[in-house]
Amino acid sequence: MRRGAAAVWLWPMVLTAVLGLTGISGPIMWRDELATWSAATRSVPQLWRMVHHIDAVHGSYYLGMHFWIAVFGDSPAAMRVPSVIAMTGAAGLVALTGRKLGGYTAGITAGLVFALIPGISRFAQEARPYAFVTFFAALATLLLLRALERPVWHRWVVYALAMGAAGASNVLGLCLLSGHAVVVALQYWRPADGTDSGGRRETAGGFVMAALAAVVIDSPILALGHDQASEQVGTLQRPPLSQITGLGASG
Repeated sequence: MRRGAAAVWLWPMVLTAVLGLTGISGPIMWRDELATWSAATRSVPQLWRMVHHIDAVHGSYYLGMHFWIAVFGDSPAAMRVPSVIAMTGAAGLVALTGRKLGGYTAGITAGLVFALIPGISRFAQEARPYAFVTFFAALATLLLLRALERPVWHRWVVYALAMGAAGASNVLGLCLLSGHAVVVALQYWRPADGTDSGGRRETAGGFVMAALAAVVIDSPILALGHDQASEQVGTLQRPPLSQITGLGASG
């Protein structure tokens, strides 16, 4: 059993780091990365005022990048390295989750497949918060499995903190709660370990409280983001169904 305890996450993390760091300084910074630079190079009071008017949903990421830039500088490579670190950690978490669900082979396969997905290396090389929401989503998923395995209160607390961090990285990270709710519901209705009904109710109640706590943690960001939505995405046109499905007539 201990044979795969470390190795299951090691190679997925190494592969993700190598792919993320390869050519990291090559592409010029695009518009959204320049928005990160603009926000993160402001003073903390200036950044605080900015997020009360625009981009509150990325405020925590900008604040973290502000302190990172103060130490490591604002070159494209320096600003992208935090995303590489976050995505590398996510690969390890995916591997550990796979091992918990299906054993050593499933774990290392899941981690390596994750690392090879083109979108993973793409967002690992981008000075935006998407690698961080991926990391915290992977962490929250592993912590959920641990809480379901032994539903004590402190496991639900760390799960709520991880989900709150995912939502703080990007509010869409909170959508993961719907998938986690399905997992909890399946265990409630079809317990695989013979758990009695009282234990299942306690587990479901722990999940509900943790999910609510995560939403409460992110409630200031949700409120500000909602108020700013009309300025940031309100001008975008609703795409027609044919465009979404790709079934529109050509020509």
